[in-house]
Amino acid sequence: MSPSMDLVLNPPAERDIPAQRQEAARRLLEDVVARSARTRRPMPRGPRPGWRPRPRRTWRAVALAAASTAAAAVLVVSDLGGTGDEVVHAATPPMLDGALGQGEPAEPVLRRLADAAAGSGGQAADATVRTENWELAVSVAGEGAEQRVTTAVVPTLRERTRNDDGSIHLREVRGEPQFPGEAYRRAWDEAGRPDPSGTVLLDRTVPAGRIESQYPADLATAPGPLRAQLLSAAPEPTDATTALFRAVRDVHAERPVAPATRGAELSVLAGQGGVTYLGETTDRADREAVAIAADGTDTGLARRHVLLLDPDDGRVLGYEEILTGDTGALDVDAPAVVAYTVFR
Repeated sequence: MSPSMDLVLNPPAERDIPAQRQEAARRLLEDVVARSARTRRPMPRGPRPGWRPRPRRTWRAVALAAASTAAAAVLVVSDLGGTGDEVVHAATPPMLDGALGQGEPAEPVLRRLADAAAGSGGQAADATVRTENWELAVSVAGEGAEQRVTTAVVPTLRERTRNDDGSIHLREVRGEPQFPGEAYRRAWDEAGRPDPSGTVLLDRTVPAGRIESQYPADLATAPGPLRAQLLSAAPEPTDATTALFRAVRDVHAERPVAPATRGAELSVLAGQGGVTYLGETTDRADREAVAIAADGTDTGLARRHVLLLDPDDGRVLGYEEILTGDTGALDVDAPAVVAYTVFR
């Protein structure tokens, strides 16, 4: 049997792995697969300049389900039959139309949204963070031309609630598998349909102090101090802008964020070079949003980071990562969404 290597970019929460260790493992794995590629695929066509008002669903079968179950986890299934020359691409979610647009400098839009966020006043109202998440997880078997990847995209809904005693309740539920084609569905069926929809993956309360955050408990409301806090998980980042994009995603995934801090976040991003305003769109939950982006190669593979923001008060609605260039040994066609989070 050929050796296998599982690349899991988002370990389950019950493992209690600190986020900074997850990120370090993620970068190491990406570097391994990037260097292991024996051949290079042609570069994709240039980005499309426009930004349409609705997401483009590339799979008809998931068009209706994508809004309510857009978050996903990827489950590895058995190899498809065929010759060793076949290439089976990993299943990835539909791309938001216009996510690869050229855009324009984002500072004016971010300054306006920062003022709107800070002016909304009050504290974070809800102790529960509800997210829909998906990150690419693939199994690479064999070497060189014999490597094959087969996956299904499976929605996951997560809830994280901080209780009055400091404990945290975590709940995750698996959704309906989604397939890019019938061959993938057949492989899934032959594997016994593992992890059917509705499966409760996690439902437990973690005692206070057991889950360690990589960010301070009290986040600053001034841009300068907050920037330092957001970069504390990566004190010497090769690309501060993309590190800040990921930090905003991480902070909002672990706690409710007060309006004053949201305003400071947007001011921090407004002061960063390389942040692009892509325009207005509709997010994966069918909400109006404005999109900003930053491109980077700090993980070893060229990718675009996208934040989706509420056009009225700057709330973070979503986050996406898109591979835009060479994919190394990851068996996906660029450009391809490799991670996203929807904040409810």
